[in-house]
Amino acid sequence: MTSHTSPQRRPLVVLACFVALLALLAALTGCNRNGQPERNSLPTELFVVNTSPDQQRIRAEAVRDLAQAVPQEVRDGGTLVVGMTGNYPPLSFRADDAMTMIGIEPDLAQLIADVLDLKLELIITDWLDVFAGVTDGRFHVGLGNIALTPERLERFDMVAYQQENQAFGVAAGSPIESLQHPGDIAGLRIGVGAQTKSEAILLDWNDSLRNAGLEPAELENYAEPWEYQAALDAGEIDATFGPMSILNFEAVTKGRSRIVGQVPGDGVRPALVSAIVKKGSELGPLVCKAIDTVIVTGKYQAIFERWALEHAMLPSSTINGTEPN
Repeated sequence: MTSHTSPQRRPLVVLACFVALLALLAALTGCNRNGQPERNSLPTELFVVNTSPDQQRIRAEAVRDLAQAVPQEVRDGGTLVVGMTGNYPPLSFRADDAMTMIGIEPDLAQLIADVLDLKLELIITDWLDVFAGVTDGRFHVGLGNIALTPERLERFDMVAYQQENQAFGVAAGSPIESLQHPGDIAGLRIGVGAQTKSEAILLDWNDSLRNAGLEPAELENYAEPWEYQAALDAGEIDATFGPMSILNFEAVTKGRSRIVGQVPGDGVRPALVSAIVKKGSELGPLVCKAIDTVIVTGKYQAIFERWALEHAMLPSSTINGTEPN
């Protein structure tokens, strides 16, 4: 028997066919040239972040034993003074009012201050002054995506609170699918921070390329974080290379870029991002124990999740690469 579609049903049939066609196209475009699912595709929805000055910041309860062990000069002042840079989302940056400091670092500083039963004072400065301020005593703690290195361990006690890899980011519409090895970057123009571990890794890769008779990558430095995305948008560079936390946050919240590869944070293994305190200070072990406290209570995990940093969480804190006494 021949079936007939009524005039009323024709639009529904056409719509169903259109939906099926879209599904087929999505399946095809979700594969790379090798027929495998594309792992670096853009998220279907952007990650929504509260950037208003009303942060409703997650707070912690004071721990009496730790609070009583705070060095006398800090306890007398009643305030934990923390230096940070304030210009790298989602680490630390200004809210929509252009004044309130927000991000994972202010959130973590607040939890540490709460556990130690201290008020929190954030001082915004440039990256090099974070180190100088801890050295000369202006800051009790310094934060700024500071990776633990042997050279820094000679000058500071370092309390690890986050792990970090390096990542390659490209513009959302870039044809580049994967950058993970030195050969992948031959001849490309790459934006990278000057005098950073990221740049040091790429300089080593360029040496490898030259030794292999290949064209090295052209490295471009910019002064401000937003300039890297602007350069990508304008086609002035092919990719950016830097901390996964920063580049991933840009990708999942703005959708103008995507991650196409990761490299261990120090070139060999994930970097341990650490808070710095003055070498030999009694405050170092207390900061470490305060972080472990909020890991146990789940406050730590909550602040990392709110900034799309689940990949960067640690199971426990360490001081100078070891468990505190």
